[in-house]
Amino acid sequence: MESEYIVEMKNITKRFPGITANENVTLKIKKGEILALLGENGAGKSTLMSMLFGMYEPDEGEIYVRGKREVISSPNFASRLNIGMVHQHFKLVSDYTITENIILGIEPRKYLLGFIPVVNKKEASEKIAGISEKYGLKVNPEQIIETADVSVRQRVEILKMLYREAEILIFDEPTAVLTPQEIQFLMKILKGLREDGKTIILITHKLEEIKQVADRCAVLCRGKLTGIFNVSEISTSQMAKLMVGREVNFTPPKKPSDFKECILKVDHLTVKNETGFEVVNDVSFQIRQGEIFAIAGVSGNGQIELADA
Repeated sequence: MESEYIVEMKNITKRFPGITANENVTLKIKKGEILALLGENGAGKSTLMSMLFGMYEPDEGEIYVRGKREVISSPNFASRLNIGMVHQHFKLVSDYTITENIILGIEPRKYLLGFIPVVNKKEASEKIAGISEKYGLKVNPEQIIETADVSVRQRVEILKMLYREAEILIFDEPTAVLTPQEIQFLMKILKGLREDGKTIILITHKLEEIKQVADRCAVLCRGKLTGIFNVSEISTSQMAKLMVGREVNFTPPKKPSDFKECILKVDHLTVKNETGFEVVNDVSFQIRQGEIFAIAGVSGNGQIELADA
C-alpha cells in the first residue's frame, strides 16, 4: 500500500562546530499539502530543508522519498527525485536572460548538420512561456535578470523548479523580500501549485501567512521539533508560544514619549548608486532627540544607501 507521506525525515540530527542545528527531528510530509515549517531565526528550519535538498547530509537519521530510503548527496540528486528549492537569497546569473537562467545545466540541444550541438533557446523559451502561463507566473523569457525586480526574480526561481518537473517544492522565507501586494500574489501562486498536486514546504516565521495558506504546521524551537498541528486547529498565539518556548505579548507596554528638539533634518535627499540609478529619490524627514526613528521597507528599496548617505 502506498504511503500517504511523500517525504519522511526520521530522527534527523545535524551538528556544526559548537552547535546542534537539528536534534532527533522526525517530520512526515503528506503528498499535495502545504506544510509550514515555523521557527525563530536559528531554530534549524533552513538546515533541515537543506538536507532534503542535498546541500548537507544528516549526521544521524534517514530520509525517505515516496517510501524509498534515499541518501540525497547533492542538489542535482534532489532534482532527480523531483525536489526543488527557492532559497532566501536567489541563485541567478545577473547578466543572463530569464531563459538562460532557467535552463542552465540542463540546456536542450539541437544539432546543426546532424553533429554540431547548439543550445535550443527557442524551444526552451516556448516551454517556459507555457509553464508561466499555466501557473500565472508572468515573465518575459528574454529579459536580463539584472533588469528584473525582486518579485520577477523569485518567479524565475519558481519556474526553474517547475521546468525541472519538481513535485516537492521548498520555499525558504519567500516573503522576506516582497511588498504586501507581492506577498498576496505569491500566496495565490502557492495555492495554485497545491491545486495542481504539488507538495509545498514553506519555511517561515510569519504566523498570519501560515494561517492564510498552510494545511499543517511543524514548529521548531532551538533545533527540536515541538509539534505538528493542523493550522485550522491552532491559534497564532499558540504557535508563537511553541516557537519561542514562552508566552508572547503581542502588545508590549510602551510609555508615552518625551521628545526634545530636532537634532537631524534631511531635506529632499536623492542618492544614486554606482550605475547612476536613483535608489533614494527626494526623501525628507526630521528626527527628534529621544526618538526611535524607524525606516521600513522591503529589502533593496534604498534603506542602506539612505543610512550610508
